[in-house]
Amino acid sequence: MTQDKGNVAQIRPGQQPAAPPEPWRPVKFEAAWVDTRNEQQLLAMMETIDQAAGVGRLGYLWSQAGRGKTDTSARYASPRKLPHIRVREDWTGSTLPFLKKLCFELGQLTPPHTRTRCIDEAIERLLKRPAKQRVVFIDEMDRIPKHLDLMRDLADLAGAAFIFIGEVGLPNLINANGRVWSRTLGEVCFEAAEAQHIVAYGWESAGLKIEPPAALLFNRAEGGGDWRVIRNRVIKTVALANTKKTRQITEDLARLILEEELKNRK
Repeated sequence: MTQDKGNVAQIRPGQQPAAPPEPWRPVKFEAAWVDTRNEQQLLAMMETIDQAAGVGRLGYLWSQAGRGKTDTSARYASPRKLPHIRVREDWTGSTLPFLKKLCFELGQLTPPHTRTRCIDEAIERLLKRPAKQRVVFIDEMDRIPKHLDLMRDLADLAGAAFIFIGEVGLPNLINANGRVWSRTLGEVCFEAAEAQHIVAYGWESAGLKIEPPAALLFNRAEGGGDWRVIRNRVIKTVALANTKKTRQITEDLARLILEEELKNRK
């Protein structure tokens, strides 16, 4: 009597048996960086700014919220040891809190307590830097519009560049002040993220394979071009991927994420 071999895996002489499938390893999210055209435009603007090193000049970055202005400019400033100052909501009155922060970022760990002395200290410290190192980024500039002329003075007196970062009202703020506008050497309007960036971010941050139709669905949903929203959706997708034990993110899985998001907003 012969054995029925119809359902038995056949191993030929010298052939190694198939390795058992690897156990599922949970997906983990880690913050990642994706190159965009915005970064290239910032680099191009800063090259123009550097051409006038030693002369007081201005530049600005603007867009809707969530386009990556803060992170992209900080990524430029950090390795070059350039001050990158985030304006706080409680700085909207007096200029002193901003000036003390500027002095601190320029290396004065115990800033002066008066406006005039802070201005003198900041100018002195900027002038001690090489001309191309006299660059200061001011994030959330549209919170302190009355400080624009102070920034212009600092730029002129220290031969420095001040780069303002703000939202859609910033161009009007700049253009309404002739002395500020005439010193402006460049601007960059940051563009929204696209579906291809979502695919890249999912892979770089968590090893997810977000299929193009799924990325397009994310991108066309509310807030789809906002990097904060993209990050949040990828984090939610990681949790779903672990539940489903898959790294392949289909359009159906993306739709589940968006449906849950919509339900939670009601």
